[in-house]
Amino acid sequence: MREIIQVYRKNSLKPMTYDCIEKVDHLNLPYFVLSIPRSQRFIDQGDIFMIESWNNNRKKVLFSGLVSLEGTQNVYFGNWKLSGNSKSLICLILLKDIAEIHYFPNFCPVGKFSQMKYLQNYFQVQRKPMQ
Repeated sequence: MREIIQVYRKNSLKPMTYDCIEKVDHLNLPYFVLSIPRSQRFIDQGDIFMIESWNNNRKKVLFSGLVSLEGTQNVYFGNWKLSGNSKSLICLILLKDIAEIHYFPNFCPVGKFSQMKYLQNYFQVQRKPMQ
């Protein structure tokens, strides 16, 4: 499985909004917005942030709760529901003004604990997450 890593820069005019700075937008995600969960369901799941994005036709293409990756700072993960019931694992690394999305197409272990363990192992093998 091959992951896609895409880099975003914090938008200085729009709070909690990040714009893609890649020359090629492989994720078809020109920007995303982070927010604090308002729904009790997401709060009960331990979500720290909600991540959302829309395409040029104003159709929501990404909506997920993000939980903190244990043993790291500023690293969060969730899943990106695709068409049907298919999901892909996503991991967000936040730095001062930069964010990295690690996207694992068509791969999402079942359950938050399995996702967390996979990502902890992934970062130990690949590289240490930025802190």
